[in-house]
Amino acid sequence: MITMRVAAIIAALASATASFATTPDDEAAIRTLEDRFAAALNSGNVDAMMKIHLPDTSLVAFDVVKPGQHLGAEGNLGAKP
Repeated sequence: MITMRVAAIIAALASATASFATTPDDEAAIRTLEDRFAAALNSGNVDAMMKIHLPDTSLVAFDVVKPGQHLGAEGNLGAKP
């Protein structure tokens, strides 16, 4: 009976996570953003880096060196190290 429950749980988890599968188009879009961000970072172009961020406060960044939380791209931009 336990084996059947485990199998049911595995099946439920597999079907629930299937909707998170990425397509080649998703991967290409993510790689393009990563490449744009890396190029902006390497050239020191903060404006180009900020254009990649979402325009709202859904971005949440946490600092590790000096603990803190910043909401949105603007909050992260104004963060002091």
